[in-house]
Amino acid sequence: MTYQYEVKSIRAFVQRVACEVANRGYVFYVTGHIPTGRTPEDTDRKLLEAYGLSLSKFQRYRRKSRGIASVQYVRHRRFFVMLATPGQNLWFEREQWPRELRLKRGSRIKDLREEPLRYSGYQIGLRRSSNTGRDHVSVRIQKDEFLGLKAYFLDIACKRNVENLRWEYANLPFEPYRGVKKQYGEIARAVNAKRKTQALAPVPLSSLPARRKVVPTFLDVDPFAEADRDQPECCVGGA
Repeated sequence: MTYQYEVKSIRAFVQRVACEVANRGYVFYVTGHIPTGRTPEDTDRKLLEAYGLSLSKFQRYRRKSRGIASVQYVRHRRFFVMLATPGQNLWFEREQWPRELRLKRGSRIKDLREEPLRYSGYQIGLRRSSNTGRDHVSVRIQKDEFLGLKAYFLDIACKRNVENLRWEYANLPFEPYRGVKKQYGEIARAVNAKRKTQALAPVPLSSLPARRKVVPTFLDVDPFAEADRDQPECCVGGA
């Protein structure tokens, strides 16, 4: 079976990392950007061969039982991430000692439990549940993006009517994962609080998107992918 790693949309990238990889115990990660002038396919081939990534899920479970870490590779356009489970693997040795570390800038390998993966306005991390004590995947909007989005809605809160704001809510740019929905709720409550000061009708919280769109991971395409082509440019525990 051919190993699949390239996704064609941002939402497919987030879904792949959060719902299909990170929630299966892949807590360590390294990100990279393929520079202009180098073809992504060359980088793909180099990494797949170097780390033997083309394994079936049964091979990965067998490796896990022997204490060997598994590694997954995900790429969207020129951005890529490699994620690994705890264990022994040549990947840790090779990725732990890059030029940045020799220059005393710290390890290149990150831990989702300590530092979330950030990409295209999203951040994906692992949080410990206070109820179960287990780690779960958390998808949220990055702080700067969130504050910008909140500022935009507060600016138009009293300038638009309810129907217009309902349309704005329906077209929010980030998929409503649980963490994102909480952030959207914070924005909506702030909008209604501001509208209340002007005696304006509140915008129903039910106008916010309730469910994210589950997409076929390796088939979903960004809406403007064709146009761009013409221009340069969850609990942890499985294998």
